Amino acid sequence: METLKLELSEEKTLITPVEKGFDFLGFNIRKYPDAVHVKPTLKALRKLRDKVREITQTFFATDLDLGIMKLNYALRGFAEYYRRVYSKRIFRKLDFFIWWHVLRRAKRFIYGSSRYSTAKFLKQHYYPYNQDVFKMNRHHKGINFGTWSEEKQKAWMLQALRFYPIQYIKGHPQLNPYLTTERAKLEADRNLNRLLSNLAKYPLKV
Repeated sequence: METLKLELSEEKTLITPVEKGFDFLGFNIRKYPDAVHVKPTLKALRKLRDKVREITQTFFATDLDLGIMKLNYALRGFAEYYRRVYSKRIFRKLDFFIWWHVLRRAKRFIYGSSRYSTAKFLKQHYYPYNQDVFKMNRHHKGINFGTWSEEKQKAWMLQALRFYPIQYIKGHPQLNPYLTTERAKLEADRNLNRLLSNLAKYPLKV
């Protein structure tokens, strides 16, 4: 450290058992008896909720289409970053929060009051996914909140986080040494690599 002229930051340095968990680069990493769970941190979830509130407050009052587009960009970035960890249940909870927040905000800005019938408002802004501007969502079935684009041919629809496929750690090419089965495979691969290395150094003479 001294050679590289680096110093440890007391605020960012933590020595703790992995069983208690720790946060790193937006991920919470914690070891359980059967596996290691990696999921978004509470700080990351609060940051996304604040971002949703900021976008709806800034854009929904003037341009609902632009607001949904900006919101989808934020949701897509969040989903791509966290879809390879333990996020399925978290994504569904966020979808619930975002959907109701967007619905209430949009109704308030369009009609100037939250007393307008929610069912009537939803009927006016509820479209099937095959009408979405984004092609990636058109193969999904069902309907969701949205607003017609200027051409009135496609709709800007709210992105659902649950549409993003989750790839857990066990599906990652890097094996998890805390899982018994994967640790055994790591040991087998290590022994095989050691054997191949020895054969390369000392080839068999026939």
